[in-house]
Amino acid sequence: MVSVFSDRTRSDTSPLSGESMYAFLDRVAGPVWDRIRDLIEEWVKGYCPTGQTEIVERLHSKRDIDFTSAYWELLLYHGLKAIGFDVSCHPAVAGTTKRPDFLVEGDECSFYLEAKVSR
Repeated sequence: MVSVFSDRTRSDTSPLSGESMYAFLDRVAGPVWDRIRDLIEEWVKGYCPTGQTEIVERLHSKRDIDFTSAYWELLLYHGLKAIGFDVSCHPAVAGTTKRPDFLVEGDECSFYLEAKVSR
């Protein structure tokens, strides 16, 4: 399992200041931030095994849009699973080489989902 955040004692409680979202979350101390880090770690651990390394790389990005889009995919994946859907990551689609983020399957429906974040 790939860890998202460094394993260290944190003491810096200063606010976000010109750093990436990942750098901030990896630095900042406090129980709220501990819980957010723990939740993201849990989500990555429960994500599709073949996609964990790639999603962690995006979370580590210095570009906040990459962090946000990875977080959005994790949120959608676990939200859909929580309400009873089966979710497959990056499924093959007949007739194309493109792979959407998810194939979502339920008792009465199935659909492809591409998670997008716009600026």
